[in-house]
Amino acid sequence: MGVSKAYRVQIYPPRQVHILLKELAKESGQTVSKTAVSLIEQALNNDSTLHEIRNVQVDQKEIYQQLINLLSINVATTDFLLKKTCSEDEMAEAKQVISARTNALREYFIGGAENGND
Repeated sequence: MGVSKAYRVQIYPPRQVHILLKELAKESGQTVSKTAVSLIEQALNNDSTLHEIRNVQVDQKEIYQQLINLLSINVATTDFLLKKTCSEDEMAEAKQVISARTNALREYFIGGAENGND
């Protein structure tokens, strides 16, 4: 439980949440009560909220993996079609675009371009 508690504090430090809420209140001309801050902090640090966040991350990684698998399956077909319809320069340009888009997907879903050889 100590590790879990530390993890929650690391994600949403109450002091930072409090400061952000105060800044938002100043911008809107409203005040934020300590009770409201406490309720918001509890919601942010709630185990079920953290569980849902982790589930979304897992789902995103699974979607990413499925997209990469689909791209991999279609690489041979794409190469064949490019060879039949494009010059060497056009084919090289098309491969660069495919690689860039694959890396963009990778960065979106997992935050990094692992190996840029797609």
